[in-house]
Amino acid sequence: KPWVVKLMQYKPPSSSFESFFPGRNYVLAIGDGANDLNMLRVADASVGIRSGETEDIVRQSALSHNQWSPLTTLMLVDGPSMATMLSLLVKLVFLKHWMTAMALSSDLIYKGYPLSPF
Repeated sequence: KPWVVKLMQYKPPSSSFESFFPGRNYVLAIGDGANDLNMLRVADASVGIRSGETEDIVRQSALSHNQWSPLTTLMLVDGPSMATMLSLLVKLVFLKHWMTAMALSSDLIYKGYPLSPF
């Protein structure tokens, strides 16, 4: 999870000015378990949900809460746009794999190899 946060923080330069003064994206991490500790340390802002699992979450996060209900509004506002981006990403990855398969199969046809195993 920490590497995902680092990946989300990276912002490629879009101009020559930004290549000298790079910017970055800011990331909010929300976690409730021991597996989220490193992610909460790396993120710019973090919210720890207190659970029976560990109290380290509360100490590592910038904000803490006892339950998930206050974060429901945040998830409902930001969730649809993130789902749209994720579905577009899945479509683009499928298209990339399909184009690679078509290029490889056309190369096999050009070289005279049969595509069927029989």
